[in-house]
Amino acid sequence: MSVEAPVAYERESSKEPALVVQLENPNDLSHPKIQEMLHSLGMPTELFGQLLRRELEPISTAKFSLPPEGPTMEDLDQHIVNTPLGLVEVSDCKLYPPAAPSRDNTGLHLKVGKGGFEVIYVLKGEAALTFPQTVNPVGGVYFASEERKNVVLTPGTLAIIPAPTANGWFEVGEGFEFRYICLPPWHESFVRPALDR
Repeated sequence: MSVEAPVAYERESSKEPALVVQLENPNDLSHPKIQEMLHSLGMPTELFGQLLRRELEPISTAKFSLPPEGPTMEDLDQHIVNTPLGLVEVSDCKLYPPAAPSRDNTGLHLKVGKGGFEVIYVLKGEAALTFPQTVNPVGGVYFASEERKNVVLTPGTLAIIPAPTANGWFEVGEGFEFRYICLPPWHESFVRPALDR
């Protein structure tokens, strides 16, 4: 018998939804809210489970740190996999405290094709993700509201964030590691910063 995962955060905006739940078991994705979100993304549960457990054979792999110069914010072990929905990035990441700046720490993925999404599944450590209440474009630049919700992520936390919902790292603890899933694979061409006013 499955135990329903507790919902840590749900953003129910039809244009900018998000779901954060605490999973006891990455093999059990039966939670109605997870099912509802996957259905809205056109993502079969079985495929999502394979991505979440990193079971699909990659067509390419890479290991690198970001940024290329200066203090490291993130180490990535990146897999790109081919799925019926297109190419998907499945990366195991280690994030460092400098990844959570005190200002301008949110961004958004523009919709690509039918939409796209990003997923964070925590493997180790603790961090906090921030969701601005609103993001408004002004003259081609996006600005995030001061009002926001900060959500603590611990091992087993699953965050599903469809494009174009803005989010960012509010706080990153030592030894924080997570699995990152992105459809399509992350690329600077569809990512925009959401600046603080």
